[in-house]
Amino acid sequence: MRIKEHFIKIIAYAIPALIVIVGLVIILGRVKHNDISINKVDVNNQSFSPNYRSYPIMGTWAEVTLYGNSENLNFAQDEIYKAFEKINDICNRFESDSELSKLNSSAADKPFNCSPLFWDILLNAKYFYKLSNGAFDVTITPLMKLWGFYRKQNKIPSEYEIKICLENVGLDKVVFDESKRTVFFKRKGLQIDLGGIAKGYAVDYAFKTIKKYKIEAGVINLGGNIRFFPKPPPEKEFYSVGVRNPFQKTKLMNGVLHLINQSLATSGDYERFIILNGQRYAHIINPKTGYPVKDMVSVTVISDSALCCDALSTSVFLNGKNFAEKINKKYPGIQFLIVKGYHDNSDSVEIYKIGKAWSEIALKSIY
Repeated sequence: MRIKEHFIKIIAYAIPALIVIVGLVIILGRVKHNDISINKVDVNNQSFSPNYRSYPIMGTWAEVTLYGNSENLNFAQDEIYKAFEKINDICNRFESDSELSKLNSSAADKPFNCSPLFWDILLNAKYFYKLSNGAFDVTITPLMKLWGFYRKQNKIPSEYEIKICLENVGLDKVVFDESKRTVFFKRKGLQIDLGGIAKGYAVDYAFKTIKKYKIEAGVINLGGNIRFFPKPPPEKEFYSVGVRNPFQKTKLMNGVLHLINQSLATSGDYERFIILNGQRYAHIINPKTGYPVKDMVSVTVISDSALCCDALSTSVFLNGKNFAEKINKKYPGIQFLIVKGYHDNSDSVEIYKIGKAWSEIALKSIY
């Protein structure tokens, strides 16, 4: 099912910026590579029966907590891991035998025939490209290379270099043949990177995969792309979530989110950036101008789909507040928390809350 169908129902690679708090208790001692901590609750209290696993996958860290029948939970955990592996095997551009790498190496010579799952991922990327008016663009790879986000370059690209690079950027230069399920690149230099959508897709895919086990309570967290199950942990009313302060990674913004049967993700400039000539450049690049976004700090999204959160956090980071308001007006279930400004200028910081979920959230200090 493509995300358009999710939109009808309700409607960075996301940067992890969230701490799940079960019962309003923050646990900061067990933090993995992605700066996320999920409270396992009291494992000595058998009424909770949590089943927790964490592991590296898809270039990040996964943390999965499930509640229910212990035998079913183990089977479900195994299937979640296999689901992540399956998406990773398709979308990993750094593995030469992945389906994405094979597409990138051959689609400019002849149409590449996609597997059904890969095709669905690509169609979702195409959908968000159109929804965002071209801001969410999975052909951004040449610009990411030019700016040194894949391999350090130590220099600001010239206008000429950016201009040449832009000739090989744009999903409108990719031909999708739905009758044959093929993809063809109109230009030799085109490359696709699914980092801005693959993890969100993987979370939704994993959640769907284990529905047969009828597990109603749990959290699937893949590098900050988080899915909260339809029911909270035993003896709780909801999942409580703190949003990380984008200016102080070890601290949270004031207030707590209360979520049930929703997904959440954040795109931010504070985890992945470069410093060139004393200036800070975020990894999120405008595919129309070729330059990284300067005045946006973070965008957090709540929706019923992890894929939607993943793609829209990037889209709003690029398109800004007006675009977020437009989406929320049409699909009230999609809500946004936007932090704008510059890290070296506290007076420039502005916060926009689009949707009712953020009523308790506040940023009282950036230092």
